[in-house]
Amino acid sequence: ALVPEPGGTLRLKSKQCASDYTQPIQKCCPCCACSGGYTRARINELLLKNSPLAAQLMTHHNLAYMMALTTNMRDAILRNEYPKFVQEFVRDFFSDETKVPVWVREACAAAGIEVN
Repeated sequence: ALVPEPGGTLRLKSKQCASDYTQPIQKCCPCCACSGGYTRARINELLLKNSPLAAQLMTHHNLAYMMALTTNMRDAILRNEYPKFVQEFVRDFFSDETKVPVWVREACAAAGIEVN
């Protein structure tokens, strides 16, 4: 699942998620998975059973994440702060500077955005 954390993804099939009965995929997310009371452990269980519901919940969450991300991008563009938005996103997504892929650096450079 997509999340606003370093690395950008949460492995819901992981052992860590299997025992996490306290939190949704992402706090404050309006999707039906997160706001509907599905915990990481419950989704993990559904995934391991190959339940179609698990795929539906993850898809709904990922779409909600992408909608929020594009809304934030649009707002940054309207505020004339898109380069700053990209720099902060890359910094947060790739917590270790050396992990920023070459293609990301090249794409940012092509857009005139310096990524450190």
